[in-house]
Amino acid sequence: MTLLQGITKARLVHGDWRNAYLALDTATRLHPTQLPTHFVDLFLEERPFHEAFQVYCMICQSGSPSRFHSLTFVLNILRSAQQTDIEESRSPRHAIAMVTALHSYLASGNKVNTIHMNSFLHGILHMILINAPTYVMPTAVTDEKAIETISQVMAMFAMLGVSPEQSTFNTIVTMAAKARRAELVGFAMQELNVSGITPSDGAWRMYLNTAGEVGNAVQVKSIWIAYVKSKNASGGPLVPFDWRTLARASGRAGVVDFLKNQLEQHSMAGDKLVQLAKTELREASNRTQMSMQTEGSNPDWSEDFSRFFKELFALQSLVAGHNHRNLKEAQPPRDGLWAGPDDADEVWQRKLYDELSVDPVRKSSESSTTVARHQSSPLSPTGFKLDELRYLSWKAINRLLLQAERFEAK
Repeated sequence: MTLLQGITKARLVHGDWRNAYLALDTATRLHPTQLPTHFVDLFLEERPFHEAFQVYCMICQSGSPSRFHSLTFVLNILRSAQQTDIEESRSPRHAIAMVTALHSYLASGNKVNTIHMNSFLHGILHMILINAPTYVMPTAVTDEKAIETISQVMAMFAMLGVSPEQSTFNTIVTMAAKARRAELVGFAMQELNVSGITPSDGAWRMYLNTAGEVGNAVQVKSIWIAYVKSKNASGGPLVPFDWRTLARASGRAGVVDFLKNQLEQHSMAGDKLVQLAKTELREASNRTQMSMQTEGSNPDWSEDFSRFFKELFALQSLVAGHNHRNLKEAQPPRDGLWAGPDDADEVWQRKLYDELSVDPVRKSSESSTTVARHQSSPLSPTGFKLDELRYLSWKAINRLLLQAERFEAK
């Protein structure tokens, strides 16, 4: 297998994609459940993402373990794609593919970590808060849906042994700032308090600045008070940058009096800070409030968004029931990044595969033993019989060869 891995890498690096896929086919036939972890990385590095993503899913389906950064890489590309793919910017197909990527990764027995949770949350929140057209989810609904989804994702990762960290709340607050959602900032601060995590000074200032940016006066006050309490507990002094952050946040949220009160309590000479807050207040008042929601005209997206939440709930249910490894019984969505099912007839494909997989000289004498072998074939870690797994991999590789040929022809 190490030799096949080296051959595949050499072929991919030199642009011989056809024979690289044939080498992968050989590997899946020889050891369908023991593919080297580096195979995924090779195709992610050398082939277009829509091909590499299918290789990733195929190898996960075999039950072969993947490196943790493979999932990170896949999630980050999908997250970036939904921000830059103009044609599909408002469609949840990339978010659905993120569910597929996570489900496939878990099914192969891999362990997730906080980095995976943060990237997953970032992509989903971008889809809900920014990409969702207003006719699909009005602003009031998206706030509620975002909070519900965050809770759902955190609960699912908790079942997998992953707890939120400061970076998790930074992700939520960053998306709240980008979408200008005051309610989401309040939710993040509430969950942060429940978690018992003590943020760094830089994180406190970011939370304070975001609360001001979205105009959440209540959170500006509560975050500042909590920050001062944290500083007192640690014995550290408030620095000038802290006060400038409070001044800007107070001005943007329209609570300049709160700033004055805090300056008096701490015996600070804050004329310049008050002036800064008033300037921010004027700019906030004059700033045209532009909605981050996009308008759309494709009614199919309403169904797609509903499907995304359905798929996410299905994965959470599988994790809760410890059934997420059995891909035979519960396949993740497979149409997120490529068009439709196989073009060829399933019966014809199966017949062709059987003909290509059996030595014609020994075919007649082994016909009865072949049936017995199919029936007694051992199971993969993902619930497939090995003969079936070889067939599924063969189909996937043939589909990839056709897609690669179309891509190279462009």
